[in-house]
Amino acid sequence: MNGFIVEKVLNNNVVIATHPSYGEVVSIGKGLGFNRKKGEELSPELAEKTFVLKNVKEQESYKKLLPQIDQNLQAAIIESIHLINDRVTGKLNEHIHVGLTDHLLFALQRVSQGMTIKNPFLKETITLYPFEHDIAVDVVELIQDKTGIGLPQGEIGFITLHIHSAISNKDLSEVNQHSQLIYQLIQVVEEQ
Repeated sequence: MNGFIVEKVLNNNVVIATHPSYGEVVSIGKGLGFNRKKGEELSPELAEKTFVLKNVKEQESYKKLLPQIDQNLQAAIIESIHLINDRVTGKLNEHIHVGLTDHLLFALQRVSQGMTIKNPFLKETITLYPFEHDIAVDVVELIQDKTGIGLPQGEIGFITLHIHSAISNKDLSEVNQHSQLIYQLIQVVEEQ
């Protein structure tokens, strides 16, 4: 056996499977999960994309998120993560799969309901992380092309922080503290 064994079908395009070398994997491909049963062997060639989440907590979080996501959006988010991965050197922290997916899912829901969240640290984020911001702009363009939903500038700033967090292997709250500190310093300078 050199293929994947289906553990759980999440939808027509996504399955959780096991592989003798990689352990548990998430495999994605058009129609990959259609009519599949647990224990069935899948040829690796059928999967358009396969990734391994080594952290058990990340696996469980991602598995809970996937069934909530429209398949078109799911494909756009996965493509976005691959875009990010292609643009950076080094390995991304695997939390980006959960963190960015979760963020985009709720950001798109908010926008489609006419709600927006103000990002008070947008200028500081762009100044601190211009490389990541450029990638975030491309991610938002890709999401809009695939879903028809445009995200506001503030969301681009939040996505920038997710990208920087994955590149630097730092927790998102730690990354956000830098933006807040710069914002506070600017406030003090302007007041003086």
